[in-house]
Amino acid sequence: MPAKKSPGFAALAQLQSERAALDAREREARALAACELGEAVLDAVGAAFSPAEVVSLMKAAGERGYAATMAALGAPSPSRPKPEKGAVSDATHAAQ
Repeated sequence: MPAKKSPGFAALAQLQSERAALDAREREARALAACELGEAVLDAVGAAFSPAEVVSLMKAAGERGYAATMAALGAPSPSRPKPEKGAVSDATHAAQ
């Protein structure tokens, strides 16, 4: 008589399959978001900055946080919605 398949192992296999599918969907969504962000950056800076300069600016802004970057640029900092739970905030950047 063949052994009965364990429902626990079946559930685990199903979850692993779903996780792999979600990972693939996340990679696709990230690629699309990156393209959209790249287009926005190109539209905003045009030929004013080289790609290396844009990367440098983005890294510096990421390290400082949004509010500190806007203050350093002398630009008004429009109010932003509170970050979702688990999101990295300006305060987190400042602490690093």
